[in-house]
Amino acid sequence: MEAQDGEKYVGLVVRDNNTWEGIGQKLDGWLKKDSTYTFSLYLSRSINYQSVSRVTGAEVNYKSPTILKIWGVNTRTLEEELLAESITVSPSVWTRYTFTLKPGTADFDEIDLMAYYAPGMEGKNGNLLIDNCSSIVEVK
Repeated sequence: MEAQDGEKYVGLVVRDNNTWEGIGQKLDGWLKKDSTYTFSLYLSRSINYQSVSRVTGAEVNYKSPTILKIWGVNTRTLEEELLAESITVSPSVWTRYTFTLKPGTADFDEIDLMAYYAPGMEGKNGNLLIDNCSSIVEVK
């Protein structure tokens, strides 16, 4: 697929051996407990994403449906909180998703974007494409 913005995007996978990928970013500041923030990005899924199965060792198409999970992480205390998750991501089209993030358990200095199985697709090979992430903006 062409990138939604610019020339590059991130591709993450979920695998048939119950493992998945993610990407993290240390923040310039903190997401404060009981504060509210907005964050948007574009998501898609490729209909053709060839890689090796971790179970069979054969090349397969990682095409099963996926979702995005957004985690807040406190790198000092190792606390984590699931802040948001997407609906099942559509294939072959970039769609903008806007999330409201409201930490309820701790302050977080890192955000992790994780590919995960769509409901009912656990243990299937799938992919998730991410592009054009916005700044995280506090809602006053």
